[in-house]
Amino acid sequence: MKQAAHQVPPVAAGRPIERLPEAVAAPTDSAAILGGQSELKIAHAGCIYTLRVTRAGKLILTK
Repeated sequence: MKQAAHQVPPVAAGRPIERLPEAVAAPTDSAAILGGQSELKIAHAGCIYTLRVTRAGKLILTK
């Protein structure tokens, strides 16, 4: 079995850069999020965003 080499984290302006976790969450089906609706309001960091499905079936996120 091969041991992984020790990696030094990248640095920007003297500070380590945060790395993304190795495992990422599995995709979530849009129908589960929208619950049968064509529009959903999302509160994030003090702002309200709108996620909507277009006539062409694409998703648009607006502030």
